[in-house]
Amino acid sequence: MKKYLILLASAMLAWSCGDDKNVDEPQKPEPPVTEAAISLSATEYAFAAAGGTSDEITVTSSGAWELIGDDKVFEPSAKSGENGDKVTFTVGVNPKSEERTETFQFLCDGEIAELTLTQSGGDELTIETREYAAPVKGGSIYVDVKASGAFEYTVEEGADWLTKPTAASAAAATPERAELVAAANDTGKARQATVTFTLGELSVPVVVTQAQNDVLKVAEGTDVTYNVGKPAETIAFAFEANFKPAVAASADWITVGEPVAASAEEGVVAYTLSIEVAANDGEPRNGTVTIAHPENNDVEALVITIEQDGEEPLPEGAVRIPDATFRAALLKLNYIESADSEVCMPTQAGKDATTMNVSKNNLATLVGTGAEIADLTGIEAFTNLTNLQVWGNAQITRLDLSKNSKVTNLNINNLTNLAYLNLGTMTLQWLDVKNLNVGALKIVYSGTMADELGIAGSMTTLDMSECTASIKYLNLGNTSSNNLSGTLDLHTIKGLQKLNLNGCKSLTKVILPKDVVSSISILSQPESVEIAYE
Repeated sequence: MKKYLILLASAMLAWSCGDDKNVDEPQKPEPPVTEAAISLSATEYAFAAAGGTSDEITVTSSGAWELIGDDKVFEPSAKSGENGDKVTFTVGVNPKSEERTETFQFLCDGEIAELTLTQSGGDELTIETREYAAPVKGGSIYVDVKASGAFEYTVEEGADWLTKPTAASAAAATPERAELVAAANDTGKARQATVTFTLGELSVPVVVTQAQNDVLKVAEGTDVTYNVGKPAETIAFAFEANFKPAVAASADWITVGEPVAASAEEGVVAYTLSIEVAANDGEPRNGTVTIAHPENNDVEALVITIEQDGEEPLPEGAVRIPDATFRAALLKLNYIESADSEVCMPTQAGKDATTMNVSKNNLATLVGTGAEIADLTGIEAFTNLTNLQVWGNAQITRLDLSKNSKVTNLNINNLTNLAYLNLGTMTLQWLDVKNLNVGALKIVYSGTMADELGIAGSMTTLDMSECTASIKYLNLGNTSSNNLSGTLDLHTIKGLQKLNLNGCKSLTKVILPKDVVSSISILSQPESVEIAYE
């Protein structure tokens, strides 16, 4: 036990001596504490309005640094770095007249160094509204402009309808009104022009449009007042428009057609209006035809005045027969008492007559070779006719048989200039209207055609809109010179069983009544013709 105590004491003495030796040896010094710091080689930098890149900014710092600030305008080359690094800033052109500025902060261990960047204001040219509509009737337009100096504006070359009355000028950064003067639009078409505003290197385009004006005017050399005689007459009235107008007559003895345009081009085109004046067997009369815009009441309408000669009221039982050849033939037939005057008194034989042959061939026998009737006015007095032969009288343009309802046998072939045919309520087995050379034919009919109505000629228009007759077979294919074009409206016809369209290659559409959709037979339908049902 004693032995172990001695060893422990020796060990403790040895440890004690070793510890004293560490205390006596020199100690390594602690490093000095460095304070945080950051500084810049410049604290301000100014850019010109044109922009560019700054000089290099040297960052002196006690350690790593970072950059804080809005870099949307002034863009730094670096956003962080170490002691001694360099930074530049880039900025674009200043589009405003006001100076702009931004302060950036360089941070290092809580310390801050600031750099203020500025850029002087540049030219400003601001136009909020870039599109303007000029009045159709002409007038001034004012463009609001915000500019930093005197600006200029020019109208594109060729747009002579838009001008500037005075030199453009504006106070810096002050809203100004630039004036443009538009002439009245008399072209019939919409138009536009670009106006360019400039200030220094800045350029702003502004578009000015002017809507189409509504044009309605009488064609040069065309009268608006017509004095016509007692016989039926057709007036071709010429006018110009850039829209399809509405047409109306003030009296039932005046019939107007649809205005026909010379072309389908945009803008002002020439139109022709056919005005039919019925024969007058009464006192002088007058009426008007109005051509107007269908919607715009501001467009001045065209008013055509028609004054027609007349006679004193006819004696009881008399009839007016203006055509001398017709009177001469009736006298030979013993249908009138005298042919010396237009006012004729029918004989009893004439009143009772069931047959009248005034065809061209028979006129040669009755009146003389070459005789021809141009006007069948007065035929209405012979109401008992059942057989009427008129064929070959090429001068007849209008044939009104609406009072001759008993006619069952009618021959009007080779009335080459016939443009209007009124069959009234006749009941016919068949009828040929052939060899027509007119541009348009109108048929009015409310009777019955038991078999075939054949129509043949070079006309381009066939108007059967007032045809409510019962027609079994409508034959439009009996000609080699069929020029019918556009739309043919047959939807008011009743009982139609067969339709021949042979040669109707210029037609685009045929409208038929709905009730025949499953029963009608259509012969020789050209591929270009659409069939519709109403």
